Amino acid sequence: MLYSPDDWLLVLVDHGRAFGVNPGHPEYLEDMELEVGDQWRAALGKLDDDVLRSELGDVLNEDQLAALARRRDDLLGRN
Repeated sequence: MLYSPDDWLLVLVDHGRAFGVNPGHPEYLEDMELEVGDQWRAALGKLDDDVLRSELGDVLNEDQLAALARRRDDLLGRN
């Protein structure tokens, strides 16, 4: 999913970018404030490294799993 705050355009794309390993946010989201609600926090809190590995280890490599864990931690404020 790509989002343009300039014209409120939302573009749905494939999942190829969802599991990238580059750190940080996309440039167009750098200054955006993100609020993570209680239900998302609870769900992300259950998504520990063992769960990531057991559920996604057959389709993601170690770098992708680590990047996903970093994004989880960022959303939970664990950085």
